[in-house]
Amino acid sequence: MDVVTGAAPAAAPAAPVAAPAPAPRAPARRATAAYESHADLDRADQVEGGRAVRDVLASLQKAIQFFRLYPPEHPLCGQTVEETVRAVREFLERHGALEVQIQRDGVAFRGEQILEEQGRATDFSFLLYPEGIRSLSFDHGVESREVHQFVETLSGQDPALTAEQDLLDALWRREFSHIHYLTFDQLSPAALRAHHDSTLATMARRIDALAGAAQRGTPEGDAALRRLLEAPPALPPDDPALLATRPERAPDYRLTEAGEGRQRLLERVFDPFLGDLLGRSADIVAWTTTDEDHEPDPVDVAHFVAGCVVNVLWQGDLLRAADLLGRAEASGPLHPELIARLTGRDALALVVRALRPREGAPAPPPEAAQAAVRYLSHLGSAAVPAVARLWGRLVDDDVRAVVRGYLAGQVTAQPEALVPLTEHGEPHVAEEALSLFAQAARHPRCHELLKRFAADPSHPARQRGAQEALDALSGEGERKRLLQALEAGAARDERVLAARRLAEIGNAQTFERLCALAQQKDFAQRDDEEVDAVLGALTRLGGVRSVRLLQELSERRSLLGRKDTQRLSVAASTWLQELRKGRRGP
Repeated sequence: MDVVTGAAPAAAPAAPVAAPAPAPRAPARRATAAYESHADLDRADQVEGGRAVRDVLASLQKAIQFFRLYPPEHPLCGQTVEETVRAVREFLERHGALEVQIQRDGVAFRGEQILEEQGRATDFSFLLYPEGIRSLSFDHGVESREVHQFVETLSGQDPALTAEQDLLDALWRREFSHIHYLTFDQLSPAALRAHHDSTLATMARRIDALAGAAQRGTPEGDAALRRLLEAPPALPPDDPALLATRPERAPDYRLTEAGEGRQRLLERVFDPFLGDLLGRSADIVAWTTTDEDHEPDPVDVAHFVAGCVVNVLWQGDLLRAADLLGRAEASGPLHPELIARLTGRDALALVVRALRPREGAPAPPPEAAQAAVRYLSHLGSAAVPAVARLWGRLVDDDVRAVVRGYLAGQVTAQPEALVPLTEHGEPHVAEEALSLFAQAARHPRCHELLKRFAADPSHPARQRGAQEALDALSGEGERKRLLQALEAGAARDERVLAARRLAEIGNAQTFERLCALAQQKDFAQRDDEEVDAVLGALTRLGGVRSVRLLQELSERRSLLGRKDTQRLSVAASTWLQELRKGRRGP
């Protein structure tokens, strides 16, 4: 059995190569638990992603139906193709990789069945499962031409579909770049007819003949099957030739005489000074991109580097992941395909798991947190929308703090991508997102967004927070606080300090408020130092505009000759003289 991507069946080992074990799912959220691993992303993403996948498959089935009813060049066929392309691209942008499993009785997405067999001719289990296809995926960059050809083939309108050529052959001849299918059934009728790999053909025909003989139950077939089962193995279990085919026994094989050459090659390639084997492989691939004579396909390079990074993320090694991306970036800007893959939901979930491997694990150490920020920073501003969506779903405070460090450094590059977070249903998330804008309030784009938030009453909490941020930036927030302290503060020293500070940072509105305060009936009851501080601030901020008020206060008299009124009159006269002296000059 084997996996064949976007091609007819090919040779393979006797059993499929096991894929890396999926990350263990964290337990469901408990009401009293403050921690939840990246499994909190899984369920929400599974439900939302499953719904989006159903929409994509429905568009694809609709296109197949229209291709069967009309000629491929009919406008309705083109329209359904464009709808499918749009649905696929929207899914890839929001959820990352689009891959479904083709089952006998329906279609599954990430292990859960989302479509059941309905007995229709457009069902994917009806079309693809009999051909041995067990998985179907779409990559970033899928084109209308590819979807058109794919639908044309599945609908039976492909000219390559003849009595001699089956569906699998027709798909293989299309050579799709962004549509891939995997087949695990090398003994399916289509695979046996194709025989594209000569090394498999003979064995496949022999197995098919033996299976047929065993099913017929004839004496000849039974005897042949018995001889096959009783035949001794051609090689002993520990034969070096067998060890060479088993990855888990590779170290043992290198210790044998037959494996000496492989050991020498490993010693030559691995250099402790330059780093690990995987890192050097990434270096070599990146280096080849600068070879003008033999420049490789940049998409292939991007996928290779992405595979290297995902590999080390599976191991929870953020330091190596950041290092690999840094090496790739040193050769030039990262390819969009690489960024798209590493900002997908699964790749970002691996970053979360590396920071908090399991429930109850200690907080991420500083070096891991710094490596995570460096890793995300290498992805650049293009990763901001995906990371922002991730941040809005996290409940682990320690992990959220790490991811926030990356977003804080990118808010000026992609501020619009963070706007949805300011409208988040969880108040603390919305408040934290707004704080990112407040910290970058001096940046023109962030400043404009804060002004927009402050003018939008549909989100009152955000409106208040944005206005406070703008006030803090302009100094208005401090002026309001000082005026409040001066007008209603309980401590006399606090009021004096507020008046002196307002003399330094006050504006025209502050001058008007001070004038109103000085005209209050109980203002004269304040002590000399406080009255002097208020009148001094008023004079400094108002200049000639304060003359009229100072004259009025200096001429104020009390019929009973109260001392408070006299003290205020003397203080006003003093400041009026200071003002006139300043105007006359030395």
